[in-house]
Amino acid sequence: MSDPPGWNVNGYINSIKVVLGNGDILQTSACANFGRGVAYAHEPGGPCTTPLFVGDAGAFGIKVEATLRMFKIRPEQPKREAEPAYFETEEDAFACYKEGVLYDPTPSEQWSLVTPYSARTAMMVEEKWLMVNAWQGFDKGDHESKRRWWHEIVKKHNGVISDNPTMKFVAEGLASGRPYQELGVFGTGGRYVMIEAVAPFGECQACLNTLRHETRTRLEKGGVVSRMSECMLSLGAQQVCSVFFWYDDSNPVESKVAIDTFREVFEAVAGKGWTPDVTHGYAAKMMSKYWKPSYVNYMRATKKALDPNNIMNPGVWGEVI
Repeated sequence: MSDPPGWNVNGYINSIKVVLGNGDILQTSACANFGRGVAYAHEPGGPCTTPLFVGDAGAFGIKVEATLRMFKIRPEQPKREAEPAYFETEEDAFACYKEGVLYDPTPSEQWSLVTPYSARTAMMVEEKWLMVNAWQGFDKGDHESKRRWWHEIVKKHNGVISDNPTMKFVAEGLASGRPYQELGVFGTGGRYVMIEAVAPFGECQACLNTLRHETRTRLEKGGVVSRMSECMLSLGAQQVCSVFFWYDDSNPVESKVAIDTFREVFEAVAGKGWTPDVTHGYAAKMMSKYWKPSYVNYMRATKKALDPNNIMNPGVWGEVI
């Protein structure tokens, strides 16, 4: 399955220039180290090392330069559009979501699904399952064809397309990632905690429900009344389930509850085999203990080879590397 444009990071990074722990400068991408040093392909001429330095949190080297793919946009190409739809039941919402993200090539650039609780408390709209689809066509005809497909699939699963201006604003925000980048729209309630987990396609519903249930239960038990945001978005073959909650960091009791909630929910998710989406800090140290022995050995050997003196972000992945 193809990842929606903008999310497939490795697909848009041709090469990275990295300074290693021994002072060597490595140009990733196999072809970048052959002949002229031009980074234009990953596989020919040897294994590509670019992904090794994506998500390593600086443990393997210091990135000083990146070579990215560039694209042209046709002058008459329609702008990216995002449209919201409502569903009365969880079953209908997930049925539509699961059917929609299966297509390859995908007619959509991004799918987002928001729980009724979050629709009401975080986004202040109707308390129903909210789905947002974002798409962009090659030309006007392609664009409108994708719109028709979206309307058909929503209707098939008993959903209703919303033309509410507030909902359109929320939809455009979710599609652009504005709340994640700034949290300016939703993040006025104090310091926030974000817990994310990547789940396989068939387990996304269970993962999202586990996240929201475990988080709410622990916050309520600790006496913290928090506004939460619960949502899920598709990144092609993987589904990212997210929970945000806010707390008063000037209150030591709430701060402790927030930290304990993060740790316990993280453990609950990792214990079920879903992958928490982290690359640094406390969460990374927690996650490394769930790595399989073969992966731990590989990571340690790689760290030792690239950084024999252990000077590149030591301990970022706990005791592993």
